[in-house]
Amino acid sequence: MQLLGIGSRIEHPEFGKGVVTNVTSKQNWVTFKGLETIDLDDAFEIIEAVTDDVYSVSSSDVELSLISILKRWGDTGVRLRPLLAN
Repeated sequence: MQLLGIGSRIEHPEFGKGVVTNVTSKQNWVTFKGLETIDLDDAFEIIEAVTDDVYSVSSSDVELSLISILKRWGDTGVRLRPLLAN
């Protein structure tokens, strides 16, 4: 198992050639002809590894930041909450 950075290129026996677009603690998100998640210990050939540290932000982080900005600077008077809130 090798940790790959975003932008690494791989070849998977089932999906073919792809590019790593996100990395979690258990999976690589790879764009082939569509987006697939493959386990870190799955079999694949590394064509080109990107090893630079890449800071990634989840869409949830972005959403919470935008809500915070709108609450602080917006004049709408509308109550804002995260889309995935209970």
